[in-house]
Amino acid sequence: MWRGDEVGAILGRYLQRKFNFKKSAYANSLVSGTLLGKIAKKNFINYSQTLTGFKWVSKVSNLVYGYEEALGYCVDPIHVNDKDGISAGLMLAELALECKTRGITLREYLTQIYRKYGWHLTDQISLRFENIETAKIKMKDFENNHPKTIGDEKLKSFTDLSTGYNKLPSTDGFILFYGKKGHIRVIVRPSGTEPKMKCYIEVIDKSEKKAIEMMEIALSELTRVLS
Repeated sequence: MWRGDEVGAILGRYLQRKFNFKKSAYANSLVSGTLLGKIAKKNFINYSQTLTGFKWVSKVSNLVYGYEEALGYCVDPIHVNDKDGISAGLMLAELALECKTRGITLREYLTQIYRKYGWHLTDQISLRFENIETAKIKMKDFENNHPKTIGDEKLKSFTDLSTGYNKLPSTDGFILFYGKKGHIRVIVRPSGTEPKMKCYIEVIDKSEKKAIEMMEIALSELTRVLS
């Protein structure tokens, strides 16, 4: 099963190789993984993080590619300035054919990206409540009782997104980084339309084994805290 961030990374890398963009921009939502930003920076493409929703992603100036982790992709903003499964599916089919001619799978293509930029693993925890008020109470509980460590990694920073973050407009939620290099990122936010709370986790490491181990620990500890 493919995660939204995995598809987002391979499409971003493939489009960059195919078109060699210059003076253009990549974008994805804040809760999506950070690998796309590193691909962009390495290849002199502008990059923006946005709030959740393609109404934000599609507004980025000179956008040539944008995505959200919830399986929404914009690979041809000139013709469809929104998420579009048809054009994204065709692009994936094109990449799959190229991989076949090279004797590799799409999963191996992703592994090549990880070896170049580091393993960027993402996962999430989703909690549903009876009403929105309960979700608000849970958010307040997390604000006051968020974990100070994940495994052996200490909390590096805690930011209330309602005060603004990285030049983004105010929004509900919190972003936390763990480890001296901030290689574990946690974002907790309420749903804007449902009585739900979501926790988005990203783990980055040069070692695949270490990244997998840290993700397992993060999922276990955050599930315990949020439950």
